[in-house]
Amino acid sequence: SRSWMSWLIAGLLLSACGGNGCGMQPIPGGFPASERTPNAGQLRISQSGIADITADPAALVGSLLGGSLTFDVPASCGGSTEICCDNGQPISPCGPIVIDLVAQGGDAPRLEIVPISGQSRIDVTVRARVTSAAPIPVNVPVAGDCELTIDTNRGTPDDMTIALPLSFTQDAVLGTTRVEAGNVQIQDLDETDLDIGDGILCDGADAVLGLFIDTVTDTFADSIESAINDQVCKTCASGDVAECGGIAAACTDGVCVDGGGVCVQELGLAGRLQNAFPDLSPGTTGAMDVYEVAGGYATTDSGGLALGLLGGFLPAGAPRDRCGPAATAPPDVAVPVSTFFTGNTRPDTGDPFDVAIGLHESQLDQLAYAAYDGGVLCLTVGTNASELLTSASLSLFIPSLSALSPREPSPVAIGLRPQAPPTIELGLNTFRDEGG
Repeated sequence: SRSWMSWLIAGLLLSACGGNGCGMQPIPGGFPASERTPNAGQLRISQSGIADITADPAALVGSLLGGSLTFDVPASCGGSTEICCDNGQPISPCGPIVIDLVAQGGDAPRLEIVPISGQSRIDVTVRARVTSAAPIPVNVPVAGDCELTIDTNRGTPDDMTIALPLSFTQDAVLGTTRVEAGNVQIQDLDETDLDIGDGILCDGADAVLGLFIDTVTDTFADSIESAINDQVCKTCASGDVAECGGIAAACTDGVCVDGGGVCVQELGLAGRLQNAFPDLSPGTTGAMDVYEVAGGYATTDSGGLALGLLGGFLPAGAPRDRCGPAATAPPDVAVPVSTFFTGNTRPDTGDPFDVAIGLHESQLDQLAYAAYDGGVLCLTVGTNASELLTSASLSLFIPSLSALSPREPSPVAIGLRPQAPPTIELGLNTFRDEGG
């Protein structure tokens, strides 16, 4: 099925390693803006790709998450009606809430994604049967401590509808693309879907469920908005703003924020890659800085979503890490927006596609230069990396080695010491028979 790729790309758009570089270290001071190449990478999910994503969201969510979609109910303490609180203190975990996206006969579409042409926005509608896996503690005026259960199967319709717009805007300071969740609306949730119990007074509280709906829907909306922000905001788990890589003013509650307290987003790969092959060559200390982050443009035209990437690679190792003479950096290039990412068919063949991903060849040149000049390619591979790498195994190819250790195999180390950046050439995806 092609749909898994569409889902994977959609997930990357929101998560994208949280902008923290997928295990890489933060770049001290951040990646220089002057070294970024606009449109170095470009990506598009076409109209048919979006159709793949929306065709069977339950199956795809199950394959990605290993089960159904659930989330804990966030606590709301201190008001007249408290949710998930014990003596005014939050209870966690609470619930959870189970989101059932499995389509049944006669159901409206479970997931709709509508790109709005010319507005860099997609409107998302989710319809699901929602239940509470366990009773949710609530404190109701007069009745006191009670238990709330949620089951939309009790009402008509038996779905809860979640509608939210997602806008893709350009950060005026960083030049990167931001994902902004608009006003989340919860629809089709009414008192028939809720039940309050656990005592005579609590049973009588069902009469005021209509007053309770706003609290529940606000809780759902806040949870969804928080979930989106948790995915797209750059994090700083250590609490140190230095972990933000020089693009934030502060680290607040584990999130990188600017001077106005707004979370900073860096959707993609951004970080310092050091000792890229720890198991293969643990002694290698070279490093390079990697930057492939959404920015420059984001469009939602022709029924699809297209994003530009700001890209760059820089050597970050010390001079001693390089094992050859210094190399000359590749020249800067200007990369235009490609027509491959503006429609739903290939401009060269007219064939349709679901997902298109492009990386400009200049990025391969920068990658080769940064890896070489940063010492990333200076490898020493020994027996500690593979027990098969011994004088005995190599003597099959170099017979004279057996004379150095005639009685028993000896450990061996092989060093890779490049003297120039490697050359990467892109072919036409064809094969040539050389008679070998």
